[in-house]
Amino acid sequence: MWHYQYKDANKNLRAKMESLNALLQPHMDKVNQLKELRKSMSNELQTQLFEQYDFLDYDGQNHTLRDIFLKYDIQVPPSGAGECRT
Repeated sequence: MWHYQYKDANKNLRAKMESLNALLQPHMDKVNQLKELRKSMSNELQTQLFEQYDFLDYDGQNHTLRDIFLKYDIQVPPSGAGECRT
């Protein structure tokens, strides 16, 4: 007898979970959308910062941080790069 009660309880719980997940999904979609926006904005800001760092080489020529890393086929300098300059 308890076997059938367990099956019924399990079935009811699964139905409740599906219902709750359906209610939660739009909010999770919005959270994921905002995370992607934050990531995009962060990358854009970091690119702007890297373009503002200006280094003077031995020959007196100016190079941005991105220019320096591009010489070594590194498309995006690591975060924190250039901080020692300040």
